[in-house]
Amino acid sequence: MEIIRYLRLLRRNWLLIAACAVLAVVAAWIATVRATPQYAASITMFVSVADRTMNTSSAYQASLLSQERVKSYASLLSSYRLTDQLAQELGGLTPGELRDRISAEVVPDTVLLRATVTDSSPARAKEIADALGAQFIRLVHDLESPSTGGPALVKVAVVDSARKPTTPVSPDVPFNLTLGLLVGLALGIGCGLLRESLDVSVKTVEQLREITGGPTLGVICQDDSAAKSPLIAQGPAHGPRAEAFRFLRTNLRFVDVDDPVRSVVVTSALPGEGRSLTACNLAIALAQAGKNVILVDGDLRKPQVARHFGLKGTAGLTSLLVGQVALEHVLYPLDGMSLSVLPSGPIPPNPSELLGAHSMHRILEELHGRADLVVIDAPSLLPVADAAILAQICDGAVLVTHYGQTSREQVRRAAEQLRAVDARLLGTVLNMVPVKGESGYRYSHAYDSSTVHQPVRVG
Repeated sequence: MEIIRYLRLLRRNWLLIAACAVLAVVAAWIATVRATPQYAASITMFVSVADRTMNTSSAYQASLLSQERVKSYASLLSSYRLTDQLAQELGGLTPGELRDRISAEVVPDTVLLRATVTDSSPARAKEIADALGAQFIRLVHDLESPSTGGPALVKVAVVDSARKPTTPVSPDVPFNLTLGLLVGLALGIGCGLLRESLDVSVKTVEQLREITGGPTLGVICQDDSAAKSPLIAQGPAHGPRAEAFRFLRTNLRFVDVDDPVRSVVVTSALPGEGRSLTACNLAIALAQAGKNVILVDGDLRKPQVARHFGLKGTAGLTSLLVGQVALEHVLYPLDGMSLSVLPSGPIPPNPSELLGAHSMHRILEELHGRADLVVIDAPSLLPVADAAILAQICDGAVLVTHYGQTSREQVRRAAEQLRAVDARLLGTVLNMVPVKGESGYRYSHAYDSSTVHQPVRVG
């Protein structure tokens, strides 16, 4: 499961990872192009110990001594004593600069010593390597000569002179680009992991179930055409959004088979999560199934239901709550559907007090007598207490969340607010889910442009 989770993470962040990889490769290419080419010239020297006895035992000891000496000579090649003498001979470079250009290694299991000089000029690299060999031979002779006089115990001879290099050893274009690609991929994956850890929004139904402890009743896709045709009765009868609300309708009806839901509050954690449209379309979907439905605009602060249905009137739920009108005077039936709309009416100064009054209980009972199911569009839970008050007197609430926008903490607090008033959370709806991509909602029903409902009209 962990492997699958990481594969999904890579898929979600593939664009970020690819961008980091491309940028890193471009940066490596620019650095490679701007880098000064370096050339390397090498010399190989043979280290030997003078053997005057010419017997097997002494020859073996001389060989061991040569191998021990050659290890020390590798460090001696970049010593300041040698580079000081070399700088005086060549001129133009300081001992420190020469020291940075010289590297030495012992050929394994031999008495051969290889010195390499790297420089931006191939001719100067060869010149320094040749001078280095000559100076090193003299230095070893001075160090290995007995103080009492006589020949030096150890001899060094150049067996492979330096050659003028023709191709640079750096920059290594394939290596640099490959390294840049690997660094970019690692950086992209790291940024993807950081992005995932910092993203606290809800994006899966599993997250909703874990946070709320309730079922996810529906997943509503993001539809650009909803701006022009927000109601499913105005669009394709078998379009993705219409089918999604049918699934929501079906799941809501099976929340409790023994005790069917008769009144449901549709709310959200915060404004802007598609709560009102979800309530309207859920009511339409229920009416299309043959149910007698009443849609109530319970948002007495910023009502939206009347605008979605094109209703124009000043009376509504507020008028009922204060006893100004009778229910039949503010209930608007829709043509061709078993759906009636009760708008909010005038905006009062005290919405929470009105919704919590005994008159709201009486109105709800009267609505139950006229309809099979009552759907109430309520304000968001976290800013105000209106939705919690309505959910307490209804059969339960449906919590709408916005994909990639509603945070997990906001969902948790909204669910806790319902539980605090002993209101039942019937389930959640994940809204505005992208159609494309891994998180997209997959639909099994094809689009049928020939089956389109006529626009909703008020009767």
